[in-house]
Amino acid sequence: EGTTVAVRAISPGLAEAVGVPLRQGRDFTDGDDASVAIIDETLSEKMFTGLDPLGKRVALTLPGGKTSPWLTVIGVVGRTKNSVFDRDYRPTLYSPILPANPKTLYVFLRAKGSGPAVLKTAIGLTQAIDTSATIATPFDGNYSAWIQNSYRPFARTATLFRAIATLACVLAAVGLYSMTLFHISARAKELAIKRALGATPGRLIKETVQEVFFIFATALMV
Repeated sequence: EGTTVAVRAISPGLAEAVGVPLRQGRDFTDGDDASVAIIDETLSEKMFTGLDPLGKRVALTLPGGKTSPWLTVIGVVGRTKNSVFDRDYRPTLYSPILPANPKTLYVFLRAKGSGPAVLKTAIGLTQAIDTSATIATPFDGNYSAWIQNSYRPFARTATLFRAIATLACVLAAVGLYSMTLFHISARAKELAIKRALGATPGRLIKETVQEVFFIFATALMV
């Protein structure tokens, strides 16, 4: 109760295809309807600590405050991260794909071998099932590589921002260095007079370091 979960609609066999282990219970079958669900280990631990989750019922709070019908847990699968930005495992609930589900779907296949030939065959089988289907951005690789590839544009943007931040730090350091040299040069005559009047080198160095430290501290505050 009160747990925020990610909800995924999947078909039978997806967990096995992408390498997510089935820990308890069973996978979906073509005969399942919207009254059943599979949960991952993270959600199981949050909701059913020390209990057997199989056969337990859960309900979802939908947008607008409505509550879904009760769902019976039929299986528990391993933890997965759905994004390269996920630091922790998000509690996840899986429901069977039904005709009323959204028409935008991801298709994952596990096949012997790889390459254009397998991908071409997969596209052909998909279009044979639904001739109106549009195949967008086919990817030949494993599931982890697909996740990485999906977020590659964000990674490039992050790299650009890191480069800009590094350049800004370098420019700031050069500016502070120049300001320090200017300050010391401007006080050269004053330091010489103080030395002539008997100030020790240690005292002059200490005084100069304190002033330079003040300049750096002021610059950091700004």
